[in-house]
Parts: sequence; C-alpha cells; structure tokens
Amino acid sequence: MYSEQMRELRLAAGLLGKEVAAEMGVSAETVSRWERGVYVISQVVEESFRRLVTDPLRCQGIRAGRRRRRLAARLKARDEEI
Repeated sequence: MYSEQMRELRLAAGLLGKEVAAEMGVSAETVSRWERGVYVISQVVEESFRRLVTDPLRCQGIRAGRRRRRLAARLKARDEEI
C-alpha cells in the first residue's frame, strides 16, 4: 500500500490520525510517518490498518467516541463558566 492510499483510506473512514494510532497501539507520529512515506510498513501492519479503516462499525464507534469526548469537554467548559 502506498502512503497516499493510507491517508485516503483513513480520511474516507472519517478517522483522525491519532485515533488510528490509538487503535493500532502506535504513536500519532508513526501514523503520520506511514502516510508521508517516511516509514515503510510491514504487510502485517498494512493488513491491520486496512481492516481498521474498512470496518464501518468499528469506525462508527471511534467517531462516536470522539463526539462524546467533545460534548463532555463543552459541558465541562460551560459548567466551569457558571
């Protein structure tokens, strides 16, 4: 898989680089390096990445978690203003 394809697949899945990193147990910088072609990934990592970004239910769960965290942060900020 080429680095451009990795980025396109991740974006099509609606995921952030840091979310992919957390799911795969690597740093966000590592994901960035994969996408820029700085690091070459193994076939095993490529398959894990592909399974992650092409699983609609898993991606939906990750995006839902992001929305929950944003809402919680907004509510906390609002409560601190009061």
